[in-house]
Amino acid sequence: MTVEQIDQANTAVRVAQGNFDEAQAALAQSQAQLAQSILRQQEADSAAAESQAKLGQAIHTIDTVDTLMSERPGKAAKVDSARLDLERCRVVAPFNAYVTNMNISVGEYARPGTPLFTLIDTRTWWVVANYRESKVKNIGIGAHVDVYLMGHPDRRFNGVVESIGYGVFPADGNVSGGLPNIDRTLNWVHLSTRFPVRVRVKDPDPDLFRIGATAVTVVR
Repeated sequence: MTVEQIDQANTAVRVAQGNFDEAQAALAQSQAQLAQSILRQQEADSAAAESQAKLGQAIHTIDTVDTLMSERPGKAAKVDSARLDLERCRVVAPFNAYVTNMNISVGEYARPGTPLFTLIDTRTWWVVANYRESKVKNIGIGAHVDVYLMGHPDRRFNGVVESIGYGVFPADGNVSGGLPNIDRTLNWVHLSTRFPVRVRVKDPDPDLFRIGATAVTVVR
């Protein structure tokens, strides 16, 4: 082998070594790029999994909100009912009155529909006077009436006739089989029938007037 051939062979070896080194460098670079791509793929998969989890959580939240929204009217109705029951725990009289016939004490249970006491309205008072049928013809609506209480005969109150009764239940007027049942026994003395005359007191004294008290009326 000549010197020229040896030089050519050495040159070829150096070229091959350079190509090998370049291939090694390119392989290393490719491996680094592959590792970086795998890392990015893993990061992308992790982000996708996190997004999927957030999507599932959002769907669950939407379902929960829909459920709560569907339950809201019923719960709002319960709140309104409880508020109404609370307001009804405090009962206010619609007018000034006296409390009577009270049969409950503090701490006792108040049952719905069971009367606890009676309110006597003190704003307006009436006197019902029973006048004989022979006197009713002389009484007119709006006539002035002097009213005296038996418990306080020294006080005179002013009244006015508001109504006159047009019917009372007769003592011998029981109906039997559609026909009046008249007693065959007739007394010689017949008492005149009395008709109720309703008198409204114009200047009552709530401290003196009581339901069921006795009064005397004089129609002027």
